[in-house]
Amino acid sequence: MPRPADFRWRQTLLGLALMLAGARQAARSNRVAHRDGSIPSKRESTVADRERKDLIQQRDAARADTAQILGADRPAAALVAGPR
Repeated sequence: MPRPADFRWRQTLLGLALMLAGARQAARSNRVAHRDGSIPSKRESTVADRERKDLIQQRDAARADTAQILGADRPAAALVAGPR
């Protein structure tokens, strides 16, 4: 009959082996996803973020210009952007 300490040692070893197997499988699936192009690279994500910020700035500038042009002709309530 195995001693309780021996059982704990085997249980710990089995748990570590299962964790290592899961980590290997996750690394392998991530590598395949990156190779297929399913997951964008950090560089692509950075470029997309920069372009999104630029578009937001352009939109805000256009709204400010429109508000300035229409400001004298319309009341302030008409300048509020949003769904109606």
